[in-house]
Amino acid sequence: MVPVNHVKDINNAKDLVETYCSPGEPYGWPLYDDDPAPGILTGVDLASPALVSYPIPRACLNMMGQDGTEYHALFQTMKRFVETPVSTPTSFYDLPEELLTAGENRQVGDPKEGPKDWQDLISALDAVHGCKDLWSPAVTKILHRKRPDLVPISDSRVQDFYGARRDYSKLFTAIHADLHFEDTNEWLAGLAADHVTPSGRPMTVLRALDIIVWMHAA
Repeated sequence: MVPVNHVKDINNAKDLVETYCSPGEPYGWPLYDDDPAPGILTGVDLASPALVSYPIPRACLNMMGQDGTEYHALFQTMKRFVETPVSTPTSFYDLPEELLTAGENRQVGDPKEGPKDWQDLISALDAVHGCKDLWSPAVTKILHRKRPDLVPISDSRVQDFYGARRDYSKLFTAIHADLHFEDTNEWLAGLAADHVTPSGRPMTVLRALDIIVWMHAA
């Protein structure tokens, strides 16, 4: 999928990142991004999308205790993604282009391809289909902060920017293509480099892209 727009064409991108990260501004940095429990999926993680403009339905906040429900099944799938050890973590940027484009034609429940951690992410995005009033943006916003180099954030503003409304697979393909457009990945890395959370977590390229596009569309 060829991106409708390119993040690198947003002329005031640096200013948008600086504004988003400025103390006193009503945005998610660094509270959302500063994960105190990497490698563990907690109840706080389930509520974290509220910090980036996605209020989660109350029922979903009880995922951990509702055994036998679709919500609990989703929690277990996300937990497997977060807590399964990975010897060599996958970077979204390094995924093969053909893996992303093949995903555009994949249906829920179809076989998954690619690295194990990527397959586990897709399993979580499959699982959310059975949860009333919950969609893929919630999954990506919960899991991005656990694996910020692998999980792109899906959001209506980002979807509209890339012409991929309500279709996370097309959005992922467009973001992947945009990161490989000219020197976009390196450019974003430069914008992100000045921003580190209080615990020392650096802003990732995927988070910088999300901030720039989201602020640009505000």
